[in-house]
Amino acid sequence: RLSTHPPPLDDAATCFAIARSVEEYARYSRQLVVPGFGVPAQLALKNARGLVMGAGGWGCPAVQYLAAAGVGAYRMVSYGR
Repeated sequence: RLSTHPPPLDDAATCFAIARSVEEYARYSRQLVVPGFGVPAQLALKNARGLVMGAGGWGCPAVQYLAAAGVGAYRMVSYGR
């Protein structure tokens, strides 16, 4: 259960890091409870990088799923004019 009252901190960067992690926890909470997934797997996704070739019928939804899953960085390459 997340606390609505974080401890008082003097360092602004630390406050931002904690707020960011709480925000990410809330965003990805449904996939964190999947058996065999959990926090280590979500952190691995956050640190992962990907490449999607083509933004057509398969590429566009693939990028949406990568973003929704929490993949840290990805690039799209498309020949489209």
